[in-house]
Amino acid sequence: MLTSTVIGDTNIVMAAYDGALTEPEVTVARERLADVIAQHGKARMLVEYGDVDFGKMEPRAVWEDLKSAGLMRDVEKAAVLTDTRWVKALSKATGAVAPTDIQVYDTRQRAEALSWLQS
Repeated sequence: MLTSTVIGDTNIVMAAYDGALTEPEVTVARERLADVIAQHGKARMLVEYGDVDFGKMEPRAVWEDLKSAGLMRDVEKAAVLTDTRWVKALSKATGAVAPTDIQVYDTRQRAEALSWLQS
């Protein structure tokens, strides 16, 4: 499941992924991010990865997620929370080439990640 919310009156979008991934969930998350960018000009993201199970991802969900890549130019910071080594490695590699400043944190470092996003 992918859930997404916006922190109060900020430009921080929180997204949490765990288990299955469906096209409607990805569409809602992308629209929420686009709305924050339209309101604030830029967005920041807190993304938390739980159990990543490729067998539970709808193909249409993956396609919809790929369509979100164009929004990343308007995401100035992204904090990734995960305890999974390969997700950490992939996030760090993405941060090296993405137009977004990406920092990776263990899930127990949520407060530090939010502090960095708000700075």
